[in-house]
Amino acid sequence: MTVQKKPSTTGMLAIQCREDSVRWFGDTDITEGHPAMMHNTLALAGEVGEFANILKKIDRGSLQYGDAIVRKDLAFELADIYIYVLNLAGIMDVDLEQLYKLKRAENDQRFMVQRRLREARAKAESNGGVAHG
Repeated sequence: MTVQKKPSTTGMLAIQCREDSVRWFGDTDITEGHPAMMHNTLALAGEVGEFANILKKIDRGSLQYGDAIVRKDLAFELADIYIYVLNLAGIMDVDLEQLYKLKRAENDQRFMVQRRLREARAKAESNGGVAHG
């Protein structure tokens, strides 16, 4: 994997998140006897659960997505998720923006091939099972 030397904007955010965790909580590579990756992964799971809980309440009708307070709460939970993802990227010393671009190119190739195959099968089925090309 080729990694550019200067961090992207997202890479800089990951560095900032790690620095904030150290400054605010005294985080190091070991947090309260647990590796920092473990701590941040568990915290990430908790934040995803909080986000999902709001969505569950929207789904069952006890909250309304159009309500400004509900949308703010969802947005803040999503920001918490993003912060923990950035912390993990900082711990791992990876640039998510660069990795996103690499993964997007890989997925584009993979999924476009799959889509063309699905479309060719659908066309063949609509033509009575005979593929015309």
